[in-house]
Amino acid sequence: MCANLECAVATCTDQTKNGTETDIDCGGSTCGKCNLGMGCIQAADCGSGNCVNGACKPPHCQDGVTNADETDVDCGGTACPACGLNRMCVLPGDCLSGNCVNNLCKLPHCQNSIKDSDETDVDCGGATCSKCGVGLVCKVNGDCASDNCIAGTCRQPYCMDTLKDRDETDVDCGGPTCGKCAMGLVCGSNGDCVSDNCITGTCRAPYCMDTLKDRDETDVDCGGSTCSRCDDLKVCSADADCQSAKCSSGQCAVDFPPVYLLFEVELN
Repeated sequence: MCANLECAVATCTDQTKNGTETDIDCGGSTCGKCNLGMGCIQAADCGSGNCVNGACKPPHCQDGVTNADETDVDCGGTACPACGLNRMCVLPGDCLSGNCVNNLCKLPHCQNSIKDSDETDVDCGGATCSKCGVGLVCKVNGDCASDNCIAGTCRQPYCMDTLKDRDETDVDCGGPTCGKCAMGLVCGSNGDCVSDNCITGTCRAPYCMDTLKDRDETDVDCGGSTCSRCDDLKVCSADADCQSAKCSSGQCAVDFPPVYLLFEVELN
C-alpha cells in the first residue's frame, strides 16, 4: 500500500485493528466481512449479516435470540421459519399451524377445541372446517353434514326431519328429492305420490281404483289406455274400451249371442 509517496502496510492484512475496521482486518468500509464472534457495528460488518451487541452472530434465524422481525426465538416474521405451537406470533403466517390466538401459535383452528375463525360450532362449519353434526350450530345448510340447517341448528337430512320444509309437498315426502307420499298426503303433481295419482292436492288411490273418472278413462276406473275394460253399458270411445269388445253409440254394447243360437236353445 502506498500513501503520501511512502510504502505502508495494507491495513486489512496487518493483523491490527485499525482504520474503520470493527475487528482485526475485517469490517468497516474497506475490509472484508468479519467472522462469527468478531466485533461489529452493523450487520454489514458480518459475513452472517447479523450483528448482535457488537459481535457477529449466526444469521438471525439461527442465533438463539429474538431479533429482527422474529416473533419468537429464531422463528416467525418475514424471513425466519414459522413457529411451532405455543410460540409467540403476531399473524397466522408466523405459525406452522396457521393459527395465532392471543399472540400464541395454537393448533389449526379446526382442531383446537375452540370456536374461532368462521366456525359455526367448535371445530366445524364455516368455509374451512368439516361439516357439523346433528344438533350443532350452523348458519347455512352447507355447515351441516346433513345439509339441513334449521333455525341455526343442524337437523337430520330434510327428508327425515319430521318437518315439511324446502320443496317437500308434505312432511318428509314429495318434491324432486324426497320419497313419494302415501295416500291422503299433500301433493303438487302425480309424481309426488306412491300411487302416481294427485287429485286436487291430495294423493289418492291409483287412478284406475279411485272411484273417479279421470285421465283417459272413458268411465269410472275403466277404459282408456291403462285401466281395465268397461262392463256393458259403460261409456266408451272404442271397442277396446269394452269387455264385450263392442262400443256402440258411446256405450259398451251387451254381447248377446246370435239370434239363431237363442232359437236353438229354446228348441232344446
